[in-house]
Amino acid sequence: MPAPTFSLNGTDALVLVLSSSLIGCWWLDRHWHSRERRALPPGPPGKFGGLLGNLGEMAGFEPWKRLAKWGQVYGSDLVYLRSFGTGVLVINSSSAVTELFEKQSSFYSDRPTFTMAGELIGLDQGLGFAHYGPHWRMMRKLAQRALGTEAIKKYHGVQEDVIALFLHSLVEQPDEFAKALHLASGRIIQSVTYGFAVNTPSELYLHDMEKTMEMVTEYVRPGAFLVDIFPFLKHLPAWFPFNTIHKTAAAGRELLLRSSDRPFGHVKQLVKEGRAPPSYVADGLAGIYEGEQKGPEGERGVDVEYCVKWSANTMYGAGSETTYGTVIEALYLLALHPEIQARAYAEIEAALGSSTSDQFTVLERLPSIADRPALPYVNALVKEVYRYNPVVPMGLPRRSEKDGWLGGKFIPKDTLIIPNVWALSRDRVSGIPPEQFEPARFLEDHLPRPAVDPLTYTFGFGRRICPGRFLGDNSVFLFISGLIATFEISMPEGTDISFVPGLVSYPQPFKVNLVPRSEQIITAVKTAAMV
Repeated sequence: MPAPTFSLNGTDALVLVLSSSLIGCWWLDRHWHSRERRALPPGPPGKFGGLLGNLGEMAGFEPWKRLAKWGQVYGSDLVYLRSFGTGVLVINSSSAVTELFEKQSSFYSDRPTFTMAGELIGLDQGLGFAHYGPHWRMMRKLAQRALGTEAIKKYHGVQEDVIALFLHSLVEQPDEFAKALHLASGRIIQSVTYGFAVNTPSELYLHDMEKTMEMVTEYVRPGAFLVDIFPFLKHLPAWFPFNTIHKTAAAGRELLLRSSDRPFGHVKQLVKEGRAPPSYVADGLAGIYEGEQKGPEGERGVDVEYCVKWSANTMYGAGSETTYGTVIEALYLLALHPEIQARAYAEIEAALGSSTSDQFTVLERLPSIADRPALPYVNALVKEVYRYNPVVPMGLPRRSEKDGWLGGKFIPKDTLIIPNVWALSRDRVSGIPPEQFEPARFLEDHLPRPAVDPLTYTFGFGRRICPGRFLGDNSVFLFISGLIATFEISMPEGTDISFVPGLVSYPQPFKVNLVPRSEQIITAVKTAAMV
């Protein structure tokens, strides 16, 4: 009697492979009973006896709030979760963040591997998601040198020109504020990064950059793709039933390369011809051609041109999208709090206004970066916008490169580490409830002890802190102070607000009333915008 034969079609084979993997993850999770296992930080049990872990909780609506709540439930700054066999450590306190990301930064500065977004599409080539190593260190070195507090002074004029164009567009078309804000935040970054004129048509490069950032926001989140959970699926052939991995990766890779190669190639040619205006890319390439750039710490084999190109590509996502999100959040909050808006305007008017009689002053120019020291309340307002609803509420994850300990709790090698930025922003140091929108919490002469400065957590931590934070903070100040100086901001009754889901969190475009404060300020905006 012949032996029975069995055959599997493509769908059956995929189900069998996934089922086996799930069972394997469950078995490993259930049978790891070492001393280290028992010393893990506390955390909620996983679904189905640990088979699926806590992926659902991490991927739900506003997970940062749930992660902070778990810290309170377990009485721990550290919360340990599981996702298909992968350990996830959530940090809910600034002291734990400092200990891991600054004091032990050599072991906690790497990024995890995002199989779809990073490995297959190529986002891990940029400064934001590159693994810790020689190329990443060179990209950081280039960015820190070009975007330090002194170096960015040459971009103050560019930032102020873009804000003037933005405000003028709102005077003409106030209903298009979201579109105008996207364009303006992108123009600042492309002008600084590539040296393009502030009025460069958006369709030349910004469209691809915006689409790339949309891809990043959607793809870099827990459970975005099955291949992120089961990396071996990347080896499935393209013809395999229901397999869209290769098609999705190819489309994303094409978009990424188009958004990086086109503007970089344009500037590279201008540098060779000696016609490139000052910019991050032009300065970096000029350093190569003049023999100034060397690998950090004596490292060899570092392709500096590659580092210039991919660190530049990172800047749009890191700078434009977060600036947009912060400013649209500010607009929403100012519309909800007219008393705060009025106090900020009074300070701007007092510092910048021109006296026309004994009774009143008239604002005849826009705030500049040079005015920041004279505007303490506006600066406090900027900080409160950062704090109230952080645009990147769970930061960007890290990966532990070795087994470690913190506060008597074990952190296994290859643990995914999430700094819960939202939880860090809930401090009660000032005595003002964190749920209240109140810029005064940052005024040292107003309270015995001001709140924790959000600049310590808004732009990242340790070696991975955003090198463009000073440039970005100046842009946010100019946007917010310019809007307050130019318009009375209010919101129509019954306006519904929804927030963008994913890696970033900020309001979707909403209806807002923008009424110019005076004819004089309209004239000042037109003059500054040179129209």
